[in-house]
Amino acid sequence: MSDITINPNKFMPLPKQCVLIGNGPSRLQPEQSILKDQLKDKFVMGMNANYRDYDNTVLCYVDDAFYNNEFNNLNKLPLCIGRHFNRLMFLSSTKEKKYLNNQEIHPKYFFNRFPEFKHYHTLNNVYRSTEWIELKKKLITENKLKIIPSKEILPYGKNTIVLKTNDKKYNTDLSEGVYRGCLVGLFSLTLACYLMDYSGEIFLLGYDSGEINNKKHAYNKSDFNYYYSGTEKTPNRYKIESMRLGDFGHYLNYKNLKIYNVSPQSHLEQFEKIDYNTFYSKLNQYTYPQTWLRQSVRDKLNFINENK
Repeated sequence: MSDITINPNKFMPLPKQCVLIGNGPSRLQPEQSILKDQLKDKFVMGMNANYRDYDNTVLCYVDDAFYNNEFNNLNKLPLCIGRHFNRLMFLSSTKEKKYLNNQEIHPKYFFNRFPEFKHYHTLNNVYRSTEWIELKKKLITENKLKIIPSKEILPYGKNTIVLKTNDKKYNTDLSEGVYRGCLVGLFSLTLACYLMDYSGEIFLLGYDSGEINNKKHAYNKSDFNYYYSGTEKTPNRYKIESMRLGDFGHYLNYKNLKIYNVSPQSHLEQFEKIDYNTFYSKLNQYTYPQTWLRQSVRDKLNFINENK
């Protein structure tokens, strides 16, 4: 049963309920068989390796190492949405050829390689600062850094939609890129809001933004390091109030869109917290043909690419 009238000559609109499944430890708290049954044939956007656990309508990712390492499995999925990858390469080192994300260079690599710029690490919100942007331009001009095509990135499959991202500016029509490319939870939430026309209900599962019972992630330790190499502290960044407001505050401005955080223990305080039983009671009883949903997602996102 669906609440959407299906016209065989048109793709149907997307539902007004969407479930986003992150990978915080709280997503493991409910009985998984019950959760999967509740999610069956709903509009579900998964992230990273949780395609192993759930039948998602769409799988989102922003990590290039994850994409490369999971390439064979990802290309068997019905629909993936990922970030367009560009890289920066250190040219001044012959021993160490570190290929880094063009949108955010982790200090673990950058400031060890260029110790004379370590003071930039103390800047508030360093990656968005004017000083940091000018520094990158300077190093590129001096041939110490170079933007190169993503030759190491395996070719995108036909099931993959690739979108440009914008880590500096949130924009509702996505014409300037999807906010943000450095964290899949934000990337997916921005997409969900857009796809739903900023109207309806979004449920966040596994959006914990920090440790719960000394566990950072739903993955085990080896998976966590494998997929998030160099960013082990990312889940804790949203314990800082200014970062929570700066990143997640964008999604509080839509009067017709309600976002629920399905994790009472989550460190993310911006959205109303509910438990899983309340979540189940709020889910409508409608189900949706997944093939049609995916085609509707493609149509809407292709429209963005066509108008860039």
